[in-house]
Formats: sequence, C-alpha cells, structure tokens
Amino acid sequence: MTTTAGRGLRRAAALAWLAVAAVAGLGCRDRERAVTEDAAPTPAQTAEAADGQQPTGSPPSEDPRIPACRRAFLDEEPLLLPHSFAEFTLCDVLVAIFPDFDTSVERSAAAGGTVRVDRVRQWVTSARTLLVVAHYIGEDADAEFVCGGCRVNPRLAVLERSGTALTLVARGTVPGWDPDGLFYGRTEFDSRSYSFQGDETLLGMRTPWSYGMMGGTTRLSLFRLEGTQLSLVFDDRLEWVASGMGVEDDDVVSAAVSQQRRASGPDDIVLTVHQARCRWEEDKRVCGPKKLAAQQRWRFDSKQYRQISGKPMPMPQLFRTRWGW
Repeated sequence: MTTTAGRGLRRAAALAWLAVAAVAGLGCRDRERAVTEDAAPTPAQTAEAADGQQPTGSPPSEDPRIPACRRAFLDEEPLLLPHSFAEFTLCDVLVAIFPDFDTSVERSAAAGGTVRVDRVRQWVTSARTLLVVAHYIGEDADAEFVCGGCRVNPRLAVLERSGTALTLVARGTVPGWDPDGLFYGRTEFDSRSYSFQGDETLLGMRTPWSYGMMGGTTRLSLFRLEGTQLSLVFDDRLEWVASGMGVEDDDVVSAAVSQQRRASGPDDIVLTVHQARCRWEEDKRVCGPKKLAAQQRWRFDSKQYRQISGKPMPMPQLFRTRWGW
C-alpha cells in the first residue's frame, strides 16, 4: 500500500521536475488546453457585451514621442474601453489609479514600478456604472508573455466617472495562485453576470493556473463592492484537468454555475459538478458522457459565501493513476 508520505514525495518530485521544464518553455500548449471550456471573451468582446454597444476609444499613439500606455503582455489586439468610457484613454485610467503615474516611462513610484492595464469591463451594480480594470505592476507588468515559468499576480481597480474625469472607487486583488499551480495566473472577466440582492451584482473573475504537462485548474472569484472596499465573497475551483499526455483522454472535472433566488437574503450559488473524459480534435475539446460528481449549494453569511451542502469537487482520477498524486 502506498503511504501518504510516499504520495507526497512523488508529488513534490513531479512538481519540481515540471518547474524546471516550465522554465525551459514547456507546457504552454497544455496551459491553453487547461482553460475552462466557456472561457471568458476577449477584452473587446467583453466591453461590447458590457453595455451592448461596440467598444470605442483611442488606440495607442503611433508617435514615438508620446507614451502608448501599452497593454500588458503585448497582446496583438488593442485594448479599447467600453462605450460609456470611450472618451478616456489607458493613460487616463492609469493616472486615476496611481496619481503619480508617469506616462513618459509608464511607471509609478507608489506602485513600485511599471504599471500596465490588461483587461477592462463595465460593471453596473446598485444603479452605478463602473469601469473595472485588471492590471499588473512591477515585474508582472514587464513580462512580454505569460508562459513557461511565469506567474503573475492580478490586481483590480474600480473607477467611476466624475464629470470629465475618472475617480478611483476601490482596489482589490485576485487571490494568489493555486497551491499546485506552476505558472500563468492571468485573470479574465467572467462572461456572465452574477446577481446578489436587489439591483446589486457581483463581479466575476476566472483565473487559470497550469500544472505544466500534468494539466491545470481554473478558479472563480466573485467580488462585491462595499463602499470603498472590493470584497472577495466567493473563491473556489471551477475546473480541474488532468492531462492524458496524448496517450489517453484527459480527465476533466468541471462545474456549471447557477443561482437561485431566496425569499429573503442574497441569491444562493449552485455548482453542478460533472466529470468526463475528453480529447482534443483540431484544437477543440470533445468530451464523452458526463457523470454527475457533486452538486454544491453556497449561501452568503453576511461576509462571504460558504458551502452549506454537497460534496467537494473530486480530484481527477488521472492525477492518481498517471501522476501518483
């Protein structure tokens, strides 16, 4: 019989070996395959979906004398603000978040280095129209891409129009990396809207983490705006993928999210968890029959959502049989 200590040693050894492989540039393709099936839309699509109109805004300046306030990670697709904030630029956004932001060098002393925006989304909650900005600072913002051995720490800022200017409403951070995550961590806005109570809504973020050749996971984080605080009220695993390494099908455990209205109090969150074996055909995941693994109910307890019923999300069996976890 394999002891718990033995499994732990093998797991630690596998993670150490994969960390070396990650630095060498391995695992990028597997990371892409590890993201959730209903991945969040591109920033432009997100902005369009946020207010029902095509996003607009000023593209980066082509004049080398004028700072571009470039998007993080050098994406080919330019980042445009939602229609409701179209008259502002990324430089305006960054100065609103960090008043000492120097547009000539794209740095802020208060932030401790480079600051760059990666994604933006309009958020309507409690009759307020807000701009949420996912950004990175320091070495995270300097990274040209997120792959290999890179891990980044996403930060959030909530802005609101005040006349012809933007004002900072709140700051927040997306939870740190998954305990077994080797790299990635670039957060995405969830494509759906989450109700809370009355006309108050929650902001959803999905953050993928890669285990390299072994697979990966995606976490869902929900935030509530409370005055000047962006409070994390829910954070849990949404998908868990063990890679079959092309020898056998991947083992995918994923949760579908729904909400149920209560007679009083905030809506419940329901996670319906299924497990399936999946393969990749022309960069598209094709899964076999799904098996119901758990149905969880989460309820708000005045501070955060806590699970009140249902089993935990099971670990993909392939982690044990192939990787010895």
